[in-house]
Amino acid sequence: MNLDREIVQQFARQWFAAKSKQTVAANTKALLSGWDYLQATVSYQRSAISKSKAEESLLLSGNQALVLGALAAGCRFFAGYPITPASGILESMIKELPRFGGIGLQTEDEMAAIGAAIGASYAGKKAMTATSGPGFSLMQEMLGLASMAEIPLVVVDAQRAGPSTGMPTKMEQGDLLMAIHGSHGEGPRLVLAPANVQDCFALTIKAFDLAEALRMPVIILTDLALAQRTASVPATLFDRVEVIERESWRQGGDQAYVPYQITEDGVNPMAIPGQAQGMYVPTGLEHDIHGHPNYSPEMHAKMSEKRHRKLQKAFKIYKGYELFNAYNSQTDLGIISWGSTEGPILEALETLAENHIRIPLMQVKLMNPLPVAAIRDFAESVSRIVVPEHNYTGQLAGLIEPAIQRRVLRLNKVEGIPFYPAELAEKIMTLIRAGLPYG
Repeated sequence: MNLDREIVQQFARQWFAAKSKQTVAANTKALLSGWDYLQATVSYQRSAISKSKAEESLLLSGNQALVLGALAAGCRFFAGYPITPASGILESMIKELPRFGGIGLQTEDEMAAIGAAIGASYAGKKAMTATSGPGFSLMQEMLGLASMAEIPLVVVDAQRAGPSTGMPTKMEQGDLLMAIHGSHGEGPRLVLAPANVQDCFALTIKAFDLAEALRMPVIILTDLALAQRTASVPATLFDRVEVIERESWRQGGDQAYVPYQITEDGVNPMAIPGQAQGMYVPTGLEHDIHGHPNYSPEMHAKMSEKRHRKLQKAFKIYKGYELFNAYNSQTDLGIISWGSTEGPILEALETLAENHIRIPLMQVKLMNPLPVAAIRDFAESVSRIVVPEHNYTGQLAGLIEPAIQRRVLRLNKVEGIPFYPAELAEKIMTLIRAGLPYG
């Protein structure tokens, strides 16, 4: 990176300053030994990085970018319980929220964490919690409450290898179906899947936008590889951040608040506890438009349709996918992926492009509701679809097949480690040579 040797030494001395002089000296010596060894033995092309260019970027992990996104979106309450690899989110939110007039809270368990976040949201604050697979399992009942009571909520599931406590320090994409269908009954929720560190910032803002606009829980699916990955992101990413606020109820005369009125798009304004004429009980029981328990067949059918109707409004806020090489394909094969697989896939496709093999990629980022119309259009542009995933059964592939009404080729890796770009390039070339129509 063409760094100045003295600046690097100074950084090393500052980094170890809290330790003994011997530790500082030993680490500085190790640094310079490595530096000199590479200068003498490795031939490489130095990239010219200007100071102004460096000042335009920030080095962030996925968890750090996610925290910044939550703060930028206006999150002012966080509750969580420590669990790998989401603990960094808890620690950062507890540290940073007081600076913004918010509250960060470590609770006694994951159920208390999501309960506290739901309560804070009901009280008018944008709220979030974060966990991993085992804790996310414990949150399912309360996710149903947020769906039934129509309370905005953002939940981060930083996936790791399972089931049970599984492999805490290994990555996997095994929670997709739980994120979509986990709660008992049919409690609608939105699911987003960032693909890179920049997405961790931008899609967290979208998650809050969707939660507040549609009054429902939104789940952000990251994974260990993305949560702990560090990358340079452009500082312009943080410019002109626009957020959506929930529609607040405004009292008009003596008219009382109707919290669950049947509306065209299924969404109602929210009253804040303490507002005159605005009191209501956000019950988990089926209810009528006033929030009063009502178990009649007619009311349950109406309210079920109302709650699910809101899902389709999500596409007005976020289209839910991104296309790469879609308009310059040179093969009958296309790839659909989700989550942190994007990086290795793009690098593999760059390698193939050097050999004049251009393959289109659709990166799905809104997992529920799926952008089915866009997926069908993409599938119709190629003869075969490949879906690489870090799970055993091919969870996204299983959702795509009924949508496009044909089978797809599954590339599943369930070893707790990410795909290697060279590994993907080799597997894709094998599929191209084989010419197999189905998986």
